[in-house]
Amino acid sequence: MMLKITLFMFFMWMIYDLSYGQSGQATIKDRLLIAETSIPSLSEIVNITANEMEIKDLLYSVGSSVRVNITADEMLKGKVTGTFERVKLSELLLHLSERYSLDFRVTGEIIYFFPFVTVHPQRKVNVMMNDDGMLTIDLKNDSLGQVLKELSLLTGMNFHYDRSLYGIPVTCYMKDERILHSLQGIAVAANLKIISVDSLHHRFEKKEHSQVMLPANSVQPVQSRSVTSQGRTEADVHLSQGVLYVAAEQSELFPLLVKVFEISQTEFVMLSEVKGLVTIHGSFESVDELLDMLLANTPFTYSRHDELIMLGSRLDERLRTSRFYAFRQRTVEGLPEQIPQELKKGIEIRAFPDLNGLIVSGSAPATEELFRFLATIDKKVPVIDIEVYIVDIRDSRSVSAGIQAGLGATSSETSGSVYPSADVHLNSVTVNEVMTGITRLGLLNLGRVGPAFFLKLKLLEEQGSLKIRSTPRLATLNGHEAKMSIGRTEYYLEIQNNVIGTQNPQNLISQQYKSVQADLSLIINPSVSDNEDITLKVSMNQSNFTERISPSAPPGTISREFQSLLRVRNGEMVVLGGLEEDSKSKSSNGLPLLSRIPVLKWLFSARNTSKSKSRLTIFIRPTVIYH
Repeated sequence: MMLKITLFMFFMWMIYDLSYGQSGQATIKDRLLIAETSIPSLSEIVNITANEMEIKDLLYSVGSSVRVNITADEMLKGKVTGTFERVKLSELLLHLSERYSLDFRVTGEIIYFFPFVTVHPQRKVNVMMNDDGMLTIDLKNDSLGQVLKELSLLTGMNFHYDRSLYGIPVTCYMKDERILHSLQGIAVAANLKIISVDSLHHRFEKKEHSQVMLPANSVQPVQSRSVTSQGRTEADVHLSQGVLYVAAEQSELFPLLVKVFEISQTEFVMLSEVKGLVTIHGSFESVDELLDMLLANTPFTYSRHDELIMLGSRLDERLRTSRFYAFRQRTVEGLPEQIPQELKKGIEIRAFPDLNGLIVSGSAPATEELFRFLATIDKKVPVIDIEVYIVDIRDSRSVSAGIQAGLGATSSETSGSVYPSADVHLNSVTVNEVMTGITRLGLLNLGRVGPAFFLKLKLLEEQGSLKIRSTPRLATLNGHEAKMSIGRTEYYLEIQNNVIGTQNPQNLISQQYKSVQADLSLIINPSVSDNEDITLKVSMNQSNFTERISPSAPPGTISREFQSLLRVRNGEMVVLGGLEEDSKSKSSNGLPLLSRIPVLKWLFSARNTSKSKSRLTIFIRPTVIYH
């Protein structure tokens, strides 16, 4: 019986090894079922709850609970949250493997989990040779080692390179090129240099930065400097393994260029006379690289048309090129004024808002330098979404109390209110009745008042509370202002009196209503740093109307303002404000002397007391948005 079980397990493990090794034909589920035959504990029921638990810790925990030897690779990442009740251990491991891209390997009774790696089929290098020995190459991020291996099989050549260069990606396309030209193109695409040992052996090496000594203004127009021919030396130019070596000391520029073109077998056309003296020592990978160095900061430039190079003055229209640069990430508005003046020398730049780009016209090297600069600033400009909460709380309290007596119409009647506030108008009849009642008490004989007499009694207290909450939302580009204003307008009448004439003067009266505005204005200028911290420049101004000194006079205004510069994190809220305003006023009128005597003053005067308090608070929360 034991022999049968042993043979069965051996047979199952053979199936497992074959299925695991043949392109992953067996699924994780099938492999777990096979593993249950040798590790019965995988069939046990487990109960576990995880809350933000590292997946490695979860595997160790469930393995320990059922005594299964489980180990995990250090590269496993991820946190698990969930409740697993009455599930088989193998089902839990299957869920984790599928959910977090895990793979496992069984060694005896040890289960080792590691990240699942997808093996992609290797792309065939696209290199072809026709019957004439010409190569057509179409490479897209192919490794240098695979490309050279394919070329070696096609051409019979041998290529040597350092081990570190094997995986360098190469992307280029060449059609019907000679073998040596194709090798040079691959070297340029990989930013390497090629050294030909002989016709069948070539070596690829990293480029070494050449030491070029080219002092400022080393190329000088002949008109500004007179040098005899005896004082000049002949330039040394030679070509070795595709690299130009140039050594010149105060040499004429024109003969040097001619010599370079002849040695490199480059066709050229001189559109105008190229003059000057040059001092240069170095090696160059191409003729274009040498020309960029020689003609920089000079009145001359060049333009390449396929295999032909044209040289001449930068002002020559035949050497000027017109190109269009379209911005993808930012607006072109106001950009031409921000470009450094050095980059705009000899170049005409015009903004083309319809396509959000710049039209550039100038020499090829100058426009190319400008395009490189534009590429560095063509980046996404973040948008800042600004949430603003404005809370304005106002509390007020006023008390009016006093007695007013006087003479008026005899027909006036007693009227007014006594609750919740007392404001009563008593005529002479009512006053006499009150005085008669007091006289009957025998305390004091007050007599009587005339029919035109009246008495006003006022006792009033008012309280108010007002809470204003406003939640505007602003958005602006990085470095640009966002503005908000909330207010109201009042008008006053202005009258002008103009006198015209001296013999028969006439008065011309004109009336005009003029406006006065009180508002709450908020200006925010945000700037985002690389770590998404936001610098806010906040300016706030609040103005309110006060009472008019006369009905036709303009209203008075009071204002509160502050400016603040602060830094906050993305999405955090900051509180500004605390602008408080307290006002108290007291006024009274009454009979002289009597209105100042305690107790009696309430009978011989009227008093008004008011108190108000307002508090303005602003909450700001900026959020950076890139899309």
